[in-house]
Amino acid sequence: MSFSERLLAAWYQGHPALALLRPLEALYRRVANGRRADFLSGRKPAYRAPLPVLVVGNITVGGTGKTPMILWMIEHCRARGLRVGVISRGYGARPPTTPWR
Repeated sequence: MSFSERLLAAWYQGHPALALLRPLEALYRRVANGRRADFLSGRKPAYRAPLPVLVVGNITVGGTGKTPMILWMIEHCRARGLRVGVISRGYGARPPTTPWR
């Protein structure tokens, strides 16, 4: 069984070792909520991209339909005459050059 398969099994079926992450989860939640509050209140400036940006992703490993969604969005935008660029870190990819086209 690969590492990702073991990780998915532990995540979705539960594993006793996951209890060790509970204190870290509480800390992460507190920091994330604080940062969110800072951005929403204007205490911290948010980055404003010069172009419209759509982000498709999550921490979920595989099988959630991210790639088909991106392909649909590309077709949808191109059909309306929009130019589309896709940036991906390419999970497991080893591109010969950067940027890889």
